[in-house]
Amino acid sequence: MASHRRAYLPAMAVAAITRLRLRKLRLVPLFLLGAFRSRRQALASDGCLATDVRMIGARVFWTRSLWRDAGAMRGFMRSGAHRAVMPKLIDWCDEASLIDWEHDTLPEWSEAEARLRSAGRLSRVRHPSPAQTRGETLPAD
Repeated sequence: MASHRRAYLPAMAVAAITRLRLRKLRLVPLFLLGAFRSRRQALASDGCLATDVRMIGARVFWTRSLWRDAGAMRGFMRSGAHRAVMPKLIDWCDEASLIDWEHDTLPEWSEAEARLRSAGRLSRVRHPSPAQTRGETLPAD
């Protein structure tokens, strides 16, 4: 009788990218407070391997992070400062898109942009921009 043992295969890390555009300049301070708290939470989270943020112009914000696995990423998303700020983004943003995929390192920004453009998905916002309404995950900034 043959035994059927599964070989242990470690999960590949997960890269996560978000792009958010705030509807109004006056929302930037509130957003930054939530973003800084969320970044601090991510850096302290079990399973966060790397995280980075960039700002384009005054209202467009990108995040990229690398997680040990999808479970660690979901645990972060559903807790703490990140969980507290997520519902507010629906009203604060007029564009929101994201993507995650298995990747072994923190992707370069150029790869993050290409992935978001080709395979990203939109997040719901209450006041979508024309580009969001057209389904564009990466409009011209």
